[in-house]
Amino acid sequence: MHRATVVLPAPDSPTMPTASPARTSKLTSTAASTGSRALPSHERRVYEPGREVFHEGAPGDEMFVIAKGSASAFLRQPSGGEMRLVTFAPGTVFGELAILDSGSRSARVTTEGGLVCYALSKEGFASLAAKAPATAIKLVSNLGSLLSHRLREANRTIQQLDE
Repeated sequence: MHRATVVLPAPDSPTMPTASPARTSKLTSTAASTGSRALPSHERRVYEPGREVFHEGAPGDEMFVIAKGSASAFLRQPSGGEMRLVTFAPGTVFGELAILDSGSRSARVTTEGGLVCYALSKEGFASLAAKAPATAIKLVSNLGSLLSHRLREANRTIQQLDE
């Protein structure tokens, strides 16, 4: 099992301002445990507080499962500011679209008080699919459920904005 620990330094910019966390979406226990124990080609990463994990518009080629800590997703506004979309807690997956498509990152993700997570690249997922197809199918199924949940939440938010 490939496990490399990468400790990334804090950015030069100040720590993110505190805000109350938005409701988090957790992947089912199977995928969360898969992310931290059974994936053959994942990489353990440790980020210090306030560190950017990835920025909006960057190429996406890996997804993350949070083992400890939290991270928040921010979206650039046309006015130049940013809006916090969600705060992710332990057991939560983010960046999952990178495994499913070749699009760029749709938001910026930064750590809150520090983060320990496991990254799974497209290549790692392909390796998983070849070595353990049932696990890969379960992971994709769980990602589908997660995305469905997030889409329903987004639809409710849009509906509330129209009222």
